[in-house]
Parts: sequence; C-alpha cells; structure tokens
Amino acid sequence: MKRYHAYIFGFALALFVVVALVFLLSPFLTKKPPRIMSAWINEPGQEGTINSIEQHGEQLLSVSPMWYKIDENGDFGEIWKGDPQIVGAAKQKNVLLMPSVANQFDPKRASLVLRSPQRRLALATQIANLVKAEHFDGVDLDFENLYPEDRRDYISFVSELKKRLSSTDALLSVTVQPKTADSQEWAGVRALDYRALGKIADQIRIMAYDQHHSSGPPGAIASIDWVERVIKYAARRVPKKKLILGVPLYGYDWSEPGQASAVDYESAHKKAEEVGATIMWDKQAASPYFTYSENGKDHIVWFENARSISAKLNVKGSSKLAGYSFFRLGIEDPDIWPVLEKRTDRSP
Repeated sequence: MKRYHAYIFGFALALFVVVALVFLLSPFLTKKPPRIMSAWINEPGQEGTINSIEQHGEQLLSVSPMWYKIDENGDFGEIWKGDPQIVGAAKQKNVLLMPSVANQFDPKRASLVLRSPQRRLALATQIANLVKAEHFDGVDLDFENLYPEDRRDYISFVSELKKRLSSTDALLSVTVQPKTADSQEWAGVRALDYRALGKIADQIRIMAYDQHHSSGPPGAIASIDWVERVIKYAARRVPKKKLILGVPLYGYDWSEPGQASAVDYESAHKKAEEVGATIMWDKQAASPYFTYSENGKDHIVWFENARSISAKLNVKGSSKLAGYSFFRLGIEDPDIWPVLEKRTDRSP
C-alpha cells in the first residue's frame, strides 16, 4: 500500500513539474502575433468608421479620433465634434479611446507653444485634464512639419505631458513622420528625435506613408522597399515593443505631377469601373494602380487594397514591432479584416 501511494505521489509530482515547465516556457515556444491594432479616425466618412468599429472592433485595441488641435494662436481647441456613436461603439467593443491632438501641419502653431516654457506647461496640463475629465484611455500627439529648431523643446513638451498623464495611467502615443536616414532635406523630420521620444512615450507611431504625395510626382503611397527602410531606421532608435507601424488605407489620383486628389479603396474601384480601366499590380512596389484618360488628361491612380496592406504587414522587420495603426478607419478594403484577424491579440 505504501508503495502504491508512493507511485501516486511521484506521478502527481511529475505532472506538476511538466505543467509548470509548459507554463514557464510557453512564451518561448510560441510566437505571438503583433499585439496592437489601432486606427486614426478623421471627420469625413464617420458612418463608415462606426460600421468598421461595430463589425470589427474585436480586432482593434485602440482608435484615435482626430478631435483636437493647436490653433493659429497656439491655443488648445477642437477640430471637430465627433459623432457620439463613435464613443459608444468603441466602449461597446472595449476599444481604447485615444484622441489625437494636432498642429494641423503648421509649424508656426506648434512653435508658439514649444518655445515658451509657460505655454508648454499650460498645454500639457490642459491635455492631461481633458483626458481625466473625459475618461479617455490616452492621447496621441500628431505634431507634424515642426521646425528643426524646435527639436529639443518638443522633447521637453512630450516629457511634461507624460509626467502629467502618469497619475491617470493614460497612454501617450507620439505620431512621427517617416525617416530612412539621419540626414534629410525635409525640415519636418529633422525636428524629430526618435531615440529621445521613444524613451518617453508609451507608443511611437511612425507614418510609413505618403512616400508619393499629392503635391509631388505619382507613385506608390508606400512601396514595400521604402517601408522596410523606414522600419529599419526606426527600429534602431525606438524599442520595438513601443514601435507602431502606420499603414495607409488611401490613395491618390494624379492628373499630372503635383496635382492629385485623394481616393479610397471604394472610390478607386468605382472610378476604374466607370472608365473601363484594368487594375494592375506593381510587383516591385507591391501596390495596385491603374491609368485612364479624361477631359484630355492622362491620369494614374495608386491606392491600397488587402493585398498591398498584407504585403506591408509582412515586410521584413514588421513582425517584431508592437503592432500597426491604420489611416484612416472606414475607407479600407473590406477584405483586409480576415487578414488582420489572424494577427489579432488585443492584450496591452
């Protein structure tokens, strides 16, 4: 009988050890998918945004409605009043709400605040108080085209804001324009110190899009090799656990270099059908495009679909990042959601 009990005890002990080892080693035995799926929300097309949250909110960790701004006087204000259904839909799906505060691409507005210690402190306090009063889960800073001279002051402002948000446990994300090298002709990216900002913020969202933009020559919005270079540069300066890859959902219709109008997946497809154009695939850029003529002008349209977005999610280095943020929710190719479903892990 004693020997029988000894066998039982030994078996139980061995089972306990095996279970404990599996639990301890499981993080190393399984490769988790990117954890964060987020998206920006803009004023146009709010109905599409609400539909996307209602139908696919389980795949999103957070959304960032672009509600707030720094105005021409350097004061904190509202860009637009969001549809309350956005807030309701987000809460129903347990999606974190992290509104954006933008300078609306105007470096002068930002400079009015950043170069004044008093105004920096006042703005940081205003934002932190707003987050607390509205029970937001965090905030996203979208300061673009800054003067290079404001580089250090921007770091100081981000640090001051983070300090004030810490008491509420709110998240701070900082959206940055893309770089592929330290030396850049574009003044706006020279103002961004990825390394310093990455030490302060909870998330760094890098806008890996507008490689070709409306005021320049036509081309892919974010070609695959360029996205890889953007990731490579950022990942050497920002901890990968904080780095979020910004992914475009839009496109442009160029009538000539420097003359383009924005399109989304639906409008691009509709235009191709109207003019009888064949949608082609550029293998090197990993992006769809088509051409057509109208009113004596030759057009070329580059846009994004599920295939091109999937290619970006699979680009070298992207799997090691914290996740992705899409611009903008509500205009996406519906076929992208099954692709994202395989990558969804909403643990913070």
